[in-house]
Amino acid sequence: MRTRLRRLPLLAWIALLGCASAPEPEYGSKYDPLERFPASGLWAWDERANVLPEGPRFEGLDLEPALRAAIADALADRGYREGSDAAHYRVSYQLGIGTRIRPEESVAVGSLSLLFTEVRTRRPVWVGFARAELDVNRSQAERNERLRAIVAEMLAAFPPGHED
Repeated sequence: MRTRLRRLPLLAWIALLGCASAPEPEYGSKYDPLERFPASGLWAWDERANVLPEGPRFEGLDLEPALRAAIADALADRGYREGSDAAHYRVSYQLGIGTRIRPEESVAVGSLSLLFTEVRTRRPVWVGFARAELDVNRSQAERNERLRAIVAEMLAAFPPGHED
């Protein structure tokens, strides 16, 4: 999978962070009902499981810092702090891009998946995703803001059982 991601055109990845507002993004999540999610806790990155594009064409996009900041801020809003010591969960992300074919056109679609793995048992306990059509005409600031909004919406009902 990493090999395919490296071959994506630069404009496709620029577009990934510029999701269009219409139609609205799609969201979903699943969780292990046996997991007792604390109302607040600690998490750490699962560096080996993160998937982003690689290569010099992507270096100027600041993709990873923007994504990490969006995730960390959304989790902090939900009562979870980043910290490797005694973390409850390892968090990983995966960015992807595909094409949705419609009768009149083909549309680029970006996807973001988040996975929470319980540290002690190494068991996946929560997964969330978002999918949205892409728009390459947004500025870096607009892409970052859109990414923050998408991540916040993905995590709106996290942790399960502690909704506002």
